[in-house]
Amino acid sequence: MARYHHGDLANALTRVAADLARRGGPDAVVLREAARRVGVSPTAAYRHFGAHEDLVRAVKSHAQGALTHAMESAADSRDTRTLTYALAEAYVRFALAEPGLFRTAFHRTGDSALEYRPFRALGAAEVPAWAAVHGLAMLLLDGPLRHLTPEQRGAALRATLEALTPNLVR
Repeated sequence: MARYHHGDLANALTRVAADLARRGGPDAVVLREAARRVGVSPTAAYRHFGAHEDLVRAVKSHAQGALTHAMESAADSRDTRTLTYALAEAYVRFALAEPGLFRTAFHRTGDSALEYRPFRALGAAEVPAWAAVHGLAMLLLDGPLRHLTPEQRGAALRATLEALTPNLVR
């Protein structure tokens, strides 16, 4: 019987596990399931990820990269007056479009808040804005604001940002 060999198993497992997270958040990231979907034995998967938390960290990094990319794409060709709004809007849009990845991006794995790539994209001085936008995203995903229409979500985002940054131009 021929043995299966995968040239880039760690990345293949991370991509499949990210898809699991996309559908069900960090709790859906299961090493054995990722191995099964890639077509390798759990033993082969454990050679790359010694523990479940190692795979969750890899998916968390992937999710943070996707969020950072969404924010950076929104920041392209923006002047400084609209940059904060563009970043915040991209952040909330990503949270609503990719709730599983968003939840995984902030799953507790012992990392310091300063290690979060989206935080570095905003800069340390933007903690109040990040806290407000992250809180709004969580309220829209899992809280009492989850039933708002898209128009109401936009109004909530504008009100949040205007409270933080008076005279913000969109």
